[in-house]
Amino acid sequence: MKNETYLREQIKKHPSARPADLVKLLYQARYGAEHLLTDIPAAREYFMREFSSVPADDADLFEEISPDYARVNFSAWKKKDLPPEWLFRMFALTASRPVQTEQAAFSPIHHSEVYREKEHPAYRIVSLKMLRLLPVLKKLSEMPPFSSGLPEEKKNILIAVDGRAASGKTTLADELGEVLDAGLIRMDDFFLPAKLRTETRLQEAGGNIDYDRFIAEVLPGLVRGKEIIYRPFDCGTMDFSSSRKIPVSRYRIVEGAYSLHPKFGHYADLSVFCDVSPDEQRKRILLRNGEEMAERFRTEWIPMEENYIRTFRIKETADIFV
Repeated sequence: MKNETYLREQIKKHPSARPADLVKLLYQARYGAEHLLTDIPAAREYFMREFSSVPADDADLFEEISPDYARVNFSAWKKKDLPPEWLFRMFALTASRPVQTEQAAFSPIHHSEVYREKEHPAYRIVSLKMLRLLPVLKKLSEMPPFSSGLPEEKKNILIAVDGRAASGKTTLADELGEVLDAGLIRMDDFFLPAKLRTETRLQEAGGNIDYDRFIAEVLPGLVRGKEIIYRPFDCGTMDFSSSRKIPVSRYRIVEGAYSLHPKFGHYADLSVFCDVSPDEQRKRILLRNGEEMAERFRTEWIPMEENYIRTFRIKETADIFV
């Protein structure tokens, strides 16, 4: 969609817009948030005051203003009963990302009085890429503090992000972790050591992960909501690195291929599957890893992942598909 299309759509949607409002729109479409958040507590306090003053209604949850950014409306966010803190963190993350240096030559622009009177604008600018978190956040907002059918002492909500190589699992989990202030556990830390890489093990569906160590070092703390300490395995050195500590938090995310391995049982309160087409997968791996590693993905790792996904119907049984 071309920039002028976004502009025409906004004019159609908001006929009270004046030249100042259109300039503001173009600025936001180019640079995103207009203010650098140098004082996060003060920005959060201002945000919460504004959010609390806005009535809930059925407005569009967000309006795309460019290929990169959207305006997320307070009234619709409140209507969907989503925690305002999550929106603030999405906005803060967007505002913290680097922008072009020429942004400093411009001062923030205010909406016109006519627009304010007619439209009552109350929104924040959020990266369009982050909006793919919305289905996950909506599901989480509907969950009770304690998951039904689980031990009373379990005081955290567990999210598993599985999927195909180069499907965006890590990016999604990282951003979700920032929004939820969640502890994050990487399945890459459970790469299979050389001594376990037998022909029999590698032919096993889901065998390309040290599931026994995950069960011993991570799963008990996940289920009971306790602090977790485990030893990440570094596939570069083919040895264990220093212990990693995952403190107690309301949300915890297990990210990576094999995170929904049936040997772990149904530990996740919410399961997410990230997908990608074969052509796009090849392009991303080649760009990210180079030709030599891309060949290893093609001949070794992807076939093992596909066997695991197919054998255990990981995609079909996930709660959310991204």
